[in-house]
Amino acid sequence: GLAPADAAAAEGWMSHRNNVPEWRDLLEQGLIADTIEVSGTWSQIGAIYEDVVAALKTVPDCVNASAHSSHVYRSGINLYFTFACMPEDASAMGARYLESWDRALNSTASAGGGIAHHHGAGRLRRDYLRHDLGENGLALLRKLKQAIDPQGLLNPGKLVKPDVDTGTKPSVALTDDTTDDEAGAW
Repeated sequence: GLAPADAAAAEGWMSHRNNVPEWRDLLEQGLIADTIEVSGTWSQIGAIYEDVVAALKTVPDCVNASAHSSHVYRSGINLYFTFACMPEDASAMGARYLESWDRALNSTASAGGGIAHHHGAGRLRRDYLRHDLGENGLALLRKLKQAIDPQGLLNPGKLVKPDVDTGTKPSVALTDDTTDDEAGAW
């Protein structure tokens, strides 16, 4: 499990947990940052936390990796990981961003956790759904998508690839309409 924090630390966090700068302000300072929410059972969550924080800290130019929880259940808990990278070369920001997501989601899956919680899957999680659903689950999603949208007009390829899942890393353009993991879930 997780180690308890002292009361002052917990109260300080509670009173300031939603005080975050605008993303554009961070980008102007050369920082790329985001949150990634995952889930796990109580027996898994300690390893998920340790593994994901350690994996994020191995991303080149990572300056912060931490987590907090917002949802707790008898069966398990979610974690919101926050990461920030500050590459010297601004052209590396996109690569650091995607590498952070890759390491966090693969580490979560390796520790037995779920790659999402209440925000679901979208563009950034698409190629990691195989961890949670397996090939049969992905095939079922493709069949549902084909039945609901036979012409492929509704966000084609955003949740599942129309063909066989290759397990490759996502190719996400870092523009205003693609940085939100929840965008384009179907």
